[in-house]
Amino acid sequence: MSQHDWRETLSNDPRTFDELVQCALTESDEDRVWEAVLVCHFRPTREVFDAATGLCVSANPKERGLGADILGQFGCFEKQPYPFFDETVERLVAMLSGEQDPEALNAIGFGLSHRQDARGVEPLSKLKCHPHEDVRHAVVMGLDGQTEPLAIQTLIDLTRDEVTKVRDSATFTLGQCCDIDTPAIREALWQRTDDPDDTTRSDALLGLAQRHDERIIPKLIAELRREAFCIFLIGAAGNLGSPLLLEVLYELKGFTIDEPDHRYIDKAIANCTRTAVDLAPSTI
Repeated sequence: MSQHDWRETLSNDPRTFDELVQCALTESDEDRVWEAVLVCHFRPTREVFDAATGLCVSANPKERGLGADILGQFGCFEKQPYPFFDETVERLVAMLSGEQDPEALNAIGFGLSHRQDARGVEPLSKLKCHPHEDVRHAVVMGLDGQTEPLAIQTLIDLTRDEVTKVRDSATFTLGQCCDIDTPAIREALWQRTDDPDDTTRSDALLGLAQRHDERIIPKLIAELRREAFCIFLIGAAGNLGSPLLLEVLYELKGFTIDEPDHRYIDKAIANCTRTAVDLAPSTI
């Protein structure tokens, strides 16, 4: 099904809001649940918004989570997305103050991730030590795009989380989705360059490469030789642009035969070669 046909199918779904809610609450197939939620996203009217808001104050935690899922991306398919923006943020933030259910908190955190509003920073940060890993993961997602000191410190703290998916998401968000460069951020990323998880290490190396931190060159060379080929690590080498990386990049080029792979490596080699030329002593 093409994207156009998919959108047409969702926007023309004949079910009422109540029928969609019933499906989302009772259906065991996760794809069908999200299809019902997406149909609600295609109906950015005051009537649907108010109905979803009503779910957010339900005594049933599953209904509250569904309400947050609907509001999080409500109207996202419109040319002018996210109608009722302020009301949505206010509702989701208000829910955080008293919510205890982990699934509902997870939905609220992901809902705020689509809004990227500073009003969510403080209440989300208070949940960084929540005992449920999905809630801590939702905190990371909800803080994506935030640059307030509290948001940055919370992400730094979560790069040390005991659960890999939380730790990796925080490392990725801090390293690659944040343009801020401070000693504290670099130190947090540096600590993750020895992480036991491959993806977390790669995310840390790429985040430091984007900050042109040449301390990672020996570790990056070791990872490139260990992995043989990894697009993200090749990108980190290209971002650094150090001539010290040319040897391992040429090694990788000899290992790979696919043309798309060569294009990634050639771009990194070009960046590192350009730097080598710039650093070469003048003969004039």
